[in-house]
Amino acid sequence: MTLTEIVDLMVRQPAPVLCLDTCSLLDVWRTLLRIDVQVLDSAQSVDTAIVTTPPQLWSVIVDQVQVEWDRNLPTVRQEAGTRLRELETALKRVHDVVERMPTLTRPNHTSLNSFLLDPFLEGLTKSIFSHSVRLELNESAGAKALKRNLSRCAPAEQGGSIEDCVIIEHYLGLASALKAREFANPVIFVSSNSNDYGKPGKLLGSLQAEFDGAGLQFAVHLAHARSIARW
Repeated sequence: MTLTEIVDLMVRQPAPVLCLDTCSLLDVWRTLLRIDVQVLDSAQSVDTAIVTTPPQLWSVIVDQVQVEWDRNLPTVRQEAGTRLRELETALKRVHDVVERMPTLTRPNHTSLNSFLLDPFLEGLTKSIFSHSVRLELNESAGAKALKRNLSRCAPAEQGGSIEDCVIIEHYLGLASALKAREFANPVIFVSSNSNDYGKPGKLLGSLQAEFDGAGLQFAVHLAHARSIARW
């Protein structure tokens, strides 16, 4: 959808808006690495809230996020698989001890493979992608992204890529357009990329002033965004 089409849609059916960075969805997979179930709980909440009528929440994904997702998911999936195998090995050692317990007090053997975690996480993230509003790339935001990158302005200040600049310029454009229409609900950019963006309230370079001017808030993960928007 174009920027104008999305703004018109959200003004007609106002609800909090999440502008998702690639890492905010990859972090759902990284639950297996970080054991942070709050992010997973919030992802499930997002998936539920964006399909209601009228929506309790808007989830927006700029097209560039799909490109980054396709490029980075195989690596994150491999990392998660390695972590599961490590946990499975540790669990087997526990069961080696358990099998030496008296029969009446011995618990049943459990294998992590039986939990089908991979298809569960894949299904959840695919659902969020499929039910999110897709923001088309536009020339105006693209030109601003190129200028930002060439000027080494955050998120390019610390070595961030042109892709990061493309993503944030499109979301700043969306937030600004919504603000111009007196949209009253929070608009939140969700990214755990603190190296290139900074921290909430202390964004790098000119980003804090740009976010404030556009009415765009910053959250480091989905659970943080949920605490802000309270959907």
